[in-house]
Amino acid sequence: MSWLGETEKSLDDLAVEASGVGNDPERIKARLAKHREFQRALSGKQATYDATMRAGKTLKERAPKSDEPALKQMMTELKNKWNAVCAKSVDR
Repeated sequence: MSWLGETEKSLDDLAVEASGVGNDPERIKARLAKHREFQRALSGKQATYDATMRAGKTLKERAPKSDEPALKQMMTELKNKWNAVCAKSVDR
């Protein structure tokens, strides 16, 4: 969640920077390179996200029923944050 929060903030900061890029080819190339680097980092985290969601599902199935709502909420928060970061990445 920490990485996703920091990453989402970075994407928001990049969006602000984009407004000043204009038509300068060098700045556009630099921005594209930065975005490709970000996309690689996000792709690298996909396996971690998937494993965490699988572990959460297993934990939820094996945990006492009283823990299920909290685990479900944590998994929902993670999924929503992941989807938000992925969506912002595509928008950029």
